[in-house]
Amino acid sequence: MREGFENPNALALATGLPYETCRRLWREDATRIDLRTIEILCNVLQVRPAQLFDYAPDPDRPKRKKY
Repeated sequence: MREGFENPNALALATGLPYETCRRLWREDATRIDLRTIEILCNVLQVRPAQLFDYAPDPDRPKRKKY
């Protein structure tokens, strides 16, 4: 997220997203991201959604029950 931006304020200015949203993304404190926010970030950064996320499963997290 930081590539090309000096701080969350610069990201907010470039994207038009609220500063607090950009600060949470910058600090990796965000617990969820709205689809519209992902769309804006992808358009500004010129990337696909998959390029925004790095996912590794948590081996300690219990698996969901199948019904």
